Amino acid sequence: MKELKRPTLIRILIRRLELPHSCNAHATNQEHFIINMNFYQKQFSLPGYPRGFHIITAQVLKALPEIAAISTGMLQVFIKHTSASLTINENADPTVRMDFESHLNKLVPENMSYYRHSAEGPDDMPAHLKTSILGSSVTIP
Repeated sequence: MKELKRPTLIRILIRRLELPHSCNAHATNQEHFIINMNFYQKQFSLPGYPRGFHIITAQVLKALPEIAAISTGMLQVFIKHTSASLTINENADPTVRMDFESHLNKLVPENMSYYRHSAEGPDDMPAHLKTSILGSSVTIP
């Protein structure tokens, strides 16, 4: 991805789902289930990063301390940037991120003669394409 020259806004939303302890998970009568839902929504900025794949887990957890009290729920993370994207992958081996970068650079090369959008530099149009391929949000159970 292209280098982010300005802070990037991230919007996160958590849906907390609670089932009463008295519910039988195998019950067939759905009328006995009462679901309590709490929503937490925050927006925060990421610092500018150099081009590449970066782990932002710590920033998400810091921005949403309420997550520590949630045992069951859904986390949705959305990046408000048109040339940056979100993906989930392994972080045990940093070469995975390097391989992602190499592969996407071959899949979507810079300086292609058919690119018309070039006013922001040779890496801008490829960054938009990579964002569209990878996506701007992830949902985590």
